Amino acid sequence: MPRSQTILVVDDDQDLLFLCAKILRSDGYPVDEASKGADALDKLAAHYDIVLTDLMMPGMSGLELLRVVKARSPSTDVILMTGAPTLDSAIAAVKEGAYDYIRKPITKEELRAVVRRCAEARATKEELATEKHLREELQAAYQELKRMEQLKEGFISRVSHELRTPLAQVLGCLEMAQKHQGDPVCTAERLKTAADGARRLREVVEDIVSFAEIQDPGLDIEKTDVEVAPVVQKVVEETAPEWKARGIKVAAFMAEGPVHVMADREMLSKALRHLVLNAIRFNKQNGTVDVVVQSGPTGVEFAVKDTGEGVPLDQRLTIFDAFYQIADFMTRKVRGLGLGLALVKRIAEAHGGSVSVESTPGEGSTFWLRLPPP
Repeated sequence: MPRSQTILVVDDDQDLLFLCAKILRSDGYPVDEASKGADALDKLAAHYDIVLTDLMMPGMSGLELLRVVKARSPSTDVILMTGAPTLDSAIAAVKEGAYDYIRKPITKEELRAVVRRCAEARATKEELATEKHLREELQAAYQELKRMEQLKEGFISRVSHELRTPLAQVLGCLEMAQKHQGDPVCTAERLKTAADGARRLREVVEDIVSFAEIQDPGLDIEKTDVEVAPVVQKVVEETAPEWKARGIKVAAFMAEGPVHVMADREMLSKALRHLVLNAIRFNKQNGTVDVVVQSGPTGVEFAVKDTGEGVPLDQRLTIFDAFYQIADFMTRKVRGLGLGLALVKRIAEAHGGSVSVESTPGEGSTFWLRLPPP
């Protein structure tokens, strides 16, 4: 049996009103009553699935009530009760949106049959709407799964490149150093290059491990009182080789006075480092990166501003997905695994904060890391 549809019965004939309500209640429907159109309007503040109304009533006719009901609640079905002299009016009302009509005198069987048919039709419509919604959700989930599979395939390709390149650099330089052991200068240069490759290799592995660890919903972070300025300055210094190589100027702008935040120092440093590296790698040659720290009653804000190409509007949410980079994975123009911004987002969330981006294509982007007050 369909779910109990709520019904409003409207008729100026008190005997018929009482009889219809009694029959429908005996069938398990929740029923309200109104003896005229004006009373029905007051009750329409509550939602009814079905309105059963007399067509000819003083003050407001059933046809007028039908129009009001459909204007307020298009999904509500209206069934008209009419005598033979007004049959044409009832048919016209059906054309205006009434579900059906019942000719007077009304029998119990006719009333029950029409209302049951209407209730079953509504239940079927609701089931179809639910099925349609589920199909749409399933299709959306399937498309998201396909997108994630594509990103993961690109990620695997990128991991292969990011691991093999520094590994080949390390092995090649060590072999060259071994062949030229009698040349101290050449050996020193080769060992330095090998060390650079090893450090890059370590960075890649650490990124993968960090991301895996931070996916744990029960992540245990160790918050302490952290002074922000030394952390920011250290990040700027640690990324210097990369921004200097690209001719980019990186500057930090701190709020007046010491700024403190309750955070895991290592994670905060990692998040800021990824934001700065992202600003460097997606910047223009000889561009600028500003790291601005602001403190207020809502917490501490870190703004990392670059002068790059900007982020297209349709990509400003997906860039925080794991394995995502705006640059094509296979172009190799921008190194990295595409995990940086995903890591920043997870670190922010682990601290009860948030991350967002503002961008103007062609002019640059500002990434915001917001942490709650201590």
